[in-house]
Amino acid sequence: MANYSEMYHILFNKITDIIEELQDIQRQTEEMYLQCQKHETIALKVYNINQSKHVGDTVKNTEKRPLR
Repeated sequence: MANYSEMYHILFNKITDIIEELQDIQRQTEEMYLQCQKHETIALKVYNINQSKHVGDTVKNTEKRPLR
């Protein structure tokens, strides 16, 4: 007869180990991201897509609009 208690404990321990490993990896990559951000400055432009352009205004093709 199968020893369900032992099977459960093996499965539970392995799943717990994997979750802890994933959490460690997440912490490591978050730290890498934060370290990278300390050296970079990002300027964001805010666009009002409902605002009409005045005559003579030009929009460059390189302009990026934020998603709605």
